[in-house]
Amino acid sequence: MVACTGNLATSSTTKVWYPAREPGVVAVAGLERDSANIWSGSITGHATVLTAPATALLGARPPDGYWRVQGTSFAAPLVAATAALVRARFPQMSAGDVVNRLLSTAKDIGPLGRDDRFGYGLVNPVAALTTDVPAINRNPLDDQSSPGVVGFGPAPGAEDAQAAGTGGDPLGFTAPHQQTRWAAQPAGSQQDPAPERFWTGMAVFVALLTGAALMVRRFRQWRR
Repeated sequence: MVACTGNLATSSTTKVWYPAREPGVVAVAGLERDSANIWSGSITGHATVLTAPATALLGARPPDGYWRVQGTSFAAPLVAATAALVRARFPQMSAGDVVNRLLSTAKDIGPLGRDDRFGYGLVNPVAALTTDVPAINRNPLDDQSSPGVVGFGPAPGAEDAQAAGTGGDPLGFTAPHQQTRWAAQPAGSQQDPAPERFWTGMAVFVALLTGAALMVRRFRQWRR
């Protein structure tokens, strides 16, 4: 994920915006166009990861024109676009290695190494696409342990479609086959556990009994 650090003019605090300060996110601060100076309106801080131009930019303006824009919200897309180019150039590369490549190839500006104003430096699309960067198979920005692996498995019927040669997943969107505690069952499945049916029936019975008792009570009060 790529996110902007935020703009001073539209913020009541100098704290880096969320989700840019979330571990693992590439937080992008803004530079003055064609310079190595931080844009005066850019929020910076310890969470800053990369910088990109934030002033004298052109943005689309509906219905069919363009206009001058500025802000970290327009710097972040330059980094996101670089990540997209890397992903297109190396389609099998993991997301963590894409992030690592952006950091490793950034142009170091300001104090040597990562700092709170420029992060790792200015994003460098050409270097990100051409430099030999060893794989590390993790996101170097994420200092938290993983909450778990999403393992919902393939959609119901996906295996049958593939076995029948119908091309049920031509774009490769189906998750890898794996054992998981999450399982989907087709509607009308006969594998519903008996205890669940029992307690469901009991809940319905109690609800009906309570409703009948209330009706009888109201009827008696009306007769009086």
